[in-house]
Amino acid sequence: MKLCFIYIIGLFVLVLPAIGNAQNGAMHSLWHDGSKIVTPRECESCHHKEYALWMGTAHARHAKVDDNYDTAEYIKSRMGVLSMNSNSLCVKCHYTGMGVGERTVAITGVSCESCHGPAKDWLDLHNTIRPNENEAERETRRKLSIAKGMVRPTELYQLASSCFECHTVPEEDLVNRGGHNTGTRDFELLSAMEEIRHNFLHAGFAAGNVENSAPNMYRRRIIFVLGRMMDVEFSLRGLAESTTDGRYRKAMRKRLYDAVVRLDALCKIEYFPEVAGLLAEIEKLGEGGSYGEASGLADRLCNVAKRFSIAADARSLEGVDKLLLSQNSPK
Repeated sequence: MKLCFIYIIGLFVLVLPAIGNAQNGAMHSLWHDGSKIVTPRECESCHHKEYALWMGTAHARHAKVDDNYDTAEYIKSRMGVLSMNSNSLCVKCHYTGMGVGERTVAITGVSCESCHGPAKDWLDLHNTIRPNENEAERETRRKLSIAKGMVRPTELYQLASSCFECHTVPEEDLVNRGGHNTGTRDFELLSAMEEIRHNFLHAGFAAGNVENSAPNMYRRRIIFVLGRMMDVEFSLRGLAESTTDGRYRKAMRKRLYDAVVRLDALCKIEYFPEVAGLLAEIEKLGEGGSYGEASGLADRLCNVAKRFSIAADARSLEGVDKLLLSQNSPK
């Protein structure tokens, strides 16, 4: 697919994990209220298996930056940051930050509330189940917990937003001046979610059952397609944030190019009319050196992606399996 922005290659990428940013209120914001954090230990009191699995992930280890010490020190010096784990951009993606007086202090790595939302307002709703609770009462409790800020696994777009907010880096100054990397290259939502999968819900109520259930093919199709849509959306948002033609903007152009190529390939297998129309408009983005339309295009794609995540009939998306098989085949 021919795009009118430049395909940039050979970008210098640093090794420190990405720092994200909320995007125009379009989705769940990772910039949480530290005063409403309850810590992973509160979750562990019920979700033992999920907690144990999390402890072995890179998310939990983000609080340990020894392997990236020199890079972290370099970025801190460039940005005038004294401490990564207190009142800095670093906390927002590398840690879970808790409010301590006027400060937000890192208490652990990327944890439960980084993805599922600060739990103070919804924790009791989530874990207090009335004896003989019927389905209608359960659904009312679930909806109220969502209204209070809980991001449940069924809220797939909202959940995935946390991933993209950190694995893209909408912080131009942090990249251009600080030398931070420009995000996780070739970020693929389905693969990323599989790396941290902790689906022990039903196993947790069965003695001796430790199965971490894999998503079925229908859910895999939805996650895969949603991830390709959101990759374009967040690339557009990054480009919309850029103000100068520096390293950050160049990286966002390349990221958008790659994301559009992948989504266009998907649309050739499974036709999504609204997406195809948006891709045609994105082709024109950057004509005359202007990216003023990027934010509006991102918002429109956001709405399409949200509707898809809720209402798509995965049974009709058999063509997606070809890409899934190709992606998972040995390199």
